[in-house]
Amino acid sequence: MHHPNGLGAVLSHITSNGERPIAYASRMLTPTERNYSQIEREGLAIIFGLRKFHQYLYGRIFTLITDSKPLSYILGPRKGIQVLAAARIQRWAIQLAAYDYDIELCRSSDNGNADALSRLPLPDCDSDASDKLVNWTQEATAFNMHPVNSLPVTAKSVVKESLHDVVLARALYYTRNGWPDSEDIAQEELKPFHSRQREFSIEEGCLLWGARVVIPSRYRIQILEELHGGHPGIVRMKGLARLHVWWPNIDQDIENTAQGCSACQATQPMPTRAEGNPWIWPSGPWKRVHVDFAGPFLGQMYLIMIDAYSKWTEVPPMKSVTTMNTIEIMRRVFAQHGVCVELVSDNGRQFVAEEFKEFMTQNGVKHILIPAYHPSSNGQAENTNDSPNENVGNHPSPVPESDLQTTFLANDPQDIIQEEDRRFVPPRRSQRIMERIRPNDLFA
Repeated sequence: MHHPNGLGAVLSHITSNGERPIAYASRMLTPTERNYSQIEREGLAIIFGLRKFHQYLYGRIFTLITDSKPLSYILGPRKGIQVLAAARIQRWAIQLAAYDYDIELCRSSDNGNADALSRLPLPDCDSDASDKLVNWTQEATAFNMHPVNSLPVTAKSVVKESLHDVVLARALYYTRNGWPDSEDIAQEELKPFHSRQREFSIEEGCLLWGARVVIPSRYRIQILEELHGGHPGIVRMKGLARLHVWWPNIDQDIENTAQGCSACQATQPMPTRAEGNPWIWPSGPWKRVHVDFAGPFLGQMYLIMIDAYSKWTEVPPMKSVTTMNTIEIMRRVFAQHGVCVELVSDNGRQFVAEEFKEFMTQNGVKHILIPAYHPSSNGQAENTNDSPNENVGNHPSPVPESDLQTTFLANDPQDIIQEEDRRFVPPRRSQRIMERIRPNDLFA
């Protein structure tokens, strides 16, 4: 919303209790912006709101509400950029193309929250002109102070700055004239110095803690940069600091400096991998079956079903990986080998569908879903899935489909279980639903 003197915008969301505001924004128009046309000021208000709330809107679907009917057509998401529109509005339309939004027209009387902000705007501290002036001033100050800050810290500079540091000046005074009781010290910053009062000394105007120079607050960042030169790591930085310098919480400042360095984080060793919690070895074949999808290979998907006990693998081809097709394939496998006791799968849409849950319940199968983003929990099926990836990817020519299925069986269980146990012996009869009524210790 706009007014001849200001702009206003409101970020809100719809709840069960109606529209509720999240944030407000307003600013005054610059002298140049006051010369904009009516429609350009309306468009400027929209762009101002989008820039102000960019971190909330970018990447989300939202509704843009305005009381300007022409802008609802010109800046509509389903309209192309008007060729005859003003150049400024065309640039705004290009900026709006980066957002996913719908535009909605409302009456001015229903847009009172934004209208009130535009009539009583904040000072132009958020305007583009003021931002440029502040940024230019900050850049000029930083440029002028860089040669001064880049000078090495010397004992003379530490002595001079210690006299101007509020905390160190008081610590120097107490070190010379005696420290009061802890109850008489009002400054919280002096408490670390009071606990070490018998260990401080003064050498040529410098406050020393043992053999370490106490650094004023002005030079601490510069000292941290010097310690961090060459990216030696936290341990070496602390070791070097303990030879030369000290100030309260220096260890924490060193850790924050090293942890905030992207180069140090990129080169640090990987943390020790936590020891996994292995699956319990099943008591017999077809007690626990791991499933997963593999492919596409040669334009076709495969359903991997591997028995955790015997490593017997079923790899039926699938033209489509829909839920109903998955159920039909599993029904055929269960008809051949019997219904398994437990089925382990990931959180794919086929395995979490209501139809699949009903299929598992009707057959009395305990369906176990592995944790999200942790495929190693279903390692039996995942390892079998890797075999065609390695073999087919390195093959110089197209692999026949008959040979492709054998690549899924590349994981020979000979090294895992003994010869007499690796043979897959299907259950003598399929497990019936009525048998699920018995307790586990009787049914096992």
